[in-house]
Amino acid sequence: MAERERLYHLPEFLARVREGGVHDVRENLGEDVSGVLYHHRGVRVPGHNATFIWHEAGGTFKLVVDGVGDRGAWTTFDADRSWDVFFVRPPDDAPYLAWMTDAEFESDEADRFDEKSAAVGAGRFSFGLYLQPVAVWQELEERAHKADVPCFIYRPSGRTLVPEGDVADYEHALPPELIGDDPPDYLGLVDANVGL
Repeated sequence: MAERERLYHLPEFLARVREGGVHDVRENLGEDVSGVLYHHRGVRVPGHNATFIWHEAGGTFKLVVDGVGDRGAWTTFDADRSWDVFFVRPPDDAPYLAWMTDAEFESDEADRFDEKSAAVGAGRFSFGLYLQPVAVWQELEERAHKADVPCFIYRPSGRTLVPEGDVADYEHALPPELIGDDPPDYLGLVDANVGL
């Protein structure tokens, strides 16, 4: 399958979220999805579902993850940034939905890719949802139920690690906004929380 045939730009995605106010990911993507894995700048949160919520008054949109067990996550984004949303169906991995600002692309990826879609298609993005089919989800859900940690850690090698022990033992692997510091402005983040 050609590169362009497996990557879809969704220019109306956030407009639909705004119009509906709420956008249930599993209900609206038309995929065989048993669960989701929310990717947030190097950490991943397993969830039964995820929902986009539009806040007109605040000029933001929020992603809320219905986490496995007591786990959960939410992230609020500045809706006034130049966002692009993509749906990608890799040949040998779970499909994913990813969103990126122009500023993130220029800061982090423009030296390696000619355009934002190429970066996202290569898996280079800060925020996304991996849509898990039933065969993969059953094992992932089981691991999540056994782990007493709010999130998994993604490694550039492609491995997803389940940390053991206290959160303080792996705080070095968390992005700053998850430990109380400010994120880089170009990401378009307003605030975020991942926890148990």
